[in-house]
Amino acid sequence: ARADFVCAVLDALDLGPVMVMGHSMGGAVAAAVAIRRPDLVSALALICSIGVRRHRGMKQWPIPPQVVSVLLRLGPLRRRLTPQMRSAFEKSGFKGHEDPAIQQTVHCVAWTSFSLHERHLRALRTPTMVVWTKDDPMIEVSISDKLYWICPTGPRVVFQDGGHNPQKSRAVEIGEAVTVWARGQAAE
Repeated sequence: ARADFVCAVLDALDLGPVMVMGHSMGGAVAAAVAIRRPDLVSALALICSIGVRRHRGMKQWPIPPQVVSVLLRLGPLRRRLTPQMRSAFEKSGFKGHEDPAIQQTVHCVAWTSFSLHERHLRALRTPTMVVWTKDDPMIEVSISDKLYWICPTGPRVVFQDGGHNPQKSRAVEIGEAVTVWARGQAAE
């Protein structure tokens, strides 16, 4: 549904083919957009994207996320679980998020289909940039290494540090890499 929404927005904006970027779980959305509507996507950039299997950020849940997602739909339990989830999110580096955003993230995590994401990645024909950091506390380097090999050709940008959000801590470097790549794409 999120990919369909992005496609509808791109259609409404009538920009022509664009580079679609996705960070973390947004990588799955971006890949789905590129698969659904290759006419709208000239290039894809995956930044600290989820891969083809659960990553450490999802493995540390004491209760399966699907169970937590169901429990969050019940008012009294939502009120009791939310402070604990907020604390866990903050310990993972996600600070300052409102409770509804945390709850929605849990629902998204719970129902992410890694097998569908892998099928999308393997079917991609869109040039793809893959960006990751070696100190990402959420996604292991081995997951990003696998993306390196599965995704179509494009720049591979790895940083020693930058955590899970290099689009914030390494924005200049990523922007430069995207600019150089886009210029090269335009020249072809």
